[in-house]
Amino acid sequence: MTCKRERDRRKYIGVYTLTFFNPIHAMKPIVWIIFLLTSPMIFGESTPELPFTEQKQLDELKANAFNKNAPEQQLYKLIADSDRMVITDLASKHILFTSQNPEDLKSFRTSLVFDKPVPWTCFKSAADTDITFYNGMRKTITLSIISFYGIRCSLWRDDFKIASTEQWIAWFKHRGISFINNEYALESAQSLIQENGWNRWVAAMPPCLKPIWEDSINHYGMIDGKSLSPILKQTIPEDTERILILLEWYGSGSRRWIYYPAYEAIAETLLLELETKKIVEAIQSTRLSEAQLEGSARFFSGETFSQLRPHDLNDVPNELKQILLNYVKSTDDPYKLERATRTWSDEGDRR
Repeated sequence: MTCKRERDRRKYIGVYTLTFFNPIHAMKPIVWIIFLLTSPMIFGESTPELPFTEQKQLDELKANAFNKNAPEQQLYKLIADSDRMVITDLASKHILFTSQNPEDLKSFRTSLVFDKPVPWTCFKSAADTDITFYNGMRKTITLSIISFYGIRCSLWRDDFKIASTEQWIAWFKHRGISFINNEYALESAQSLIQENGWNRWVAAMPPCLKPIWEDSINHYGMIDGKSLSPILKQTIPEDTERILILLEWYGSGSRRWIYYPAYEAIAETLLLELETKKIVEAIQSTRLSEAQLEGSARFFSGETFSQLRPHDLNDVPNELKQILLNYVKSTDDPYKLERATRTWSDEGDRR
């Protein structure tokens, strides 16, 4: 009979020996090795590693992503290494231009002068044209054109603006490609309209606000009325005078009731600090200018007024409504007419 200590010792050795020679336990090291080798695929990157040369090129591009000079140089080199270019309209898939002339590629590269990069949110519209470069049958790089002055490319994170637009547009025009010039003409016309609206709005601004209003603009382009209101009241304490000035201001600028610049809303904000009856009295106290008619019709037809003062249109006499409605009809603006008619009809239904 063996003693208890000896039995325990043999039991321990037997368990240890069984564990050591158990095939399942013997596979544990192999399982761990497989797990360590495949863990990047499971928990990390889901795609296999690129060949060394391709991965190296990708790493270099990523490393230079924040170097403001590197992307242009990389692009210029890729264009220089190309022997053919194809310009395609993305909507119709129609090829607008193709060339293997070295002079076309060289002059294109020369015309491509970049401004500083801009966040991608500045170009909300999708690309409408692709310019693809080839070396033989191999594609080297593709540029996407947004409007006429934006360039999107896989070499960089943000979009780039064309700095020398005249040189850029001339390259396309010289080769009979008209869409760039057409977009430029449209953009120029829209810019002129915006500039004229801006000049009208600044000219109609109460003089006491001109030295300080820029400091009250937030990052959304809105103007903080709380900082301007005290100065306006102090400088123009009489309500009627202040109302007429604000109506003139609200009726100037873009003269649009939808998709208008955000800064124009400040006049409406300041008008809403006054009672509707006082505004009506001020309007009836004088012969309104065209801008004051525009501002009055815009104010009483506005969504803000309808939401904040749904019953105050009862304080606007029918005679005044008819005057404002006649003015709106004279603008030949279908949206303004629909807006004014709908608002005042809804007011009649609420009575």
